Parts: sequence; structure tokens; C-alpha cells
Amino acid sequence: MNFSTEKTSDETGKWSVVLVDSELNIVEEVALYSNHLEIRGLSPNTLDSYCRDMGVFFSWLNKRNMKFYDVTKRDIISFMGNINNLVGNKKSKSPRTINKYLSTVSSFYNYYEGIGG
Repeated sequence: MNFSTEKTSDETGKWSVVLVDSELNIVEEVALYSNHLEIRGLSPNTLDSYCRDMGVFFSWLNKRNMKFYDVTKRDIISFMGNINNLVGNKKSKSPRTINKYLSTVSSFYNYYEGIGG
């Protein structure tokens, strides 16, 4: 299953970004996280970037038949080792790019731990 970002708007016309699966179902966990980031004042472009990063992570989880709440530290290390194969042109990614994914995923888990997830 592939994941992508979609722009949405609420009743007031305010735009937001959500992660959807290949059947256009919103990934609720990421939507809640994105809403939290939006409340914190992150820009729409930053929210889009975070959602795209989470899409790569959720695609990786899906290929392994895993749920986000079953992930261990060892799984995160495996995900980070596979970034080159998951993103873009399959060329070696810079440490900065890999750290961006790690930061996004780490922030996602910190958010869920913070809300008792």
C-alpha cells in the first residue's frame, strides 16, 4: 500500500495536509499528529514535509505487515538503514536527509507517548 499527502480544508476554508493510503483513507494517527503540529504553529510546507516523511515510514511498515504501535528500536534502525531504497532515486542519502526522517518519526512517537498512546 502506498501513502501520499493530500490538502484538505475545514469549514472555515483553512487548509491542512493529511496522509492518505492508496484508497484515500486518512491515516488517523498521522492526522492527529499533524493537527498537533499545526496548533504549534508549523507552516503548511513543514506539515507537508512531515506527512511525506510519515508516508515513507508507514509504507515501510505496511510492507512488513507491522502496525506503528508494534515498532521497536531495532525496527527504527532497520527503517533508517533502508531509507536509500525507499526514497527518490535510490542513491545514497546524506546524513542530513536520514536525520530528517529520524527526527520526524521520533517526534511522532514522542507525541503519541505524550498523549498516552
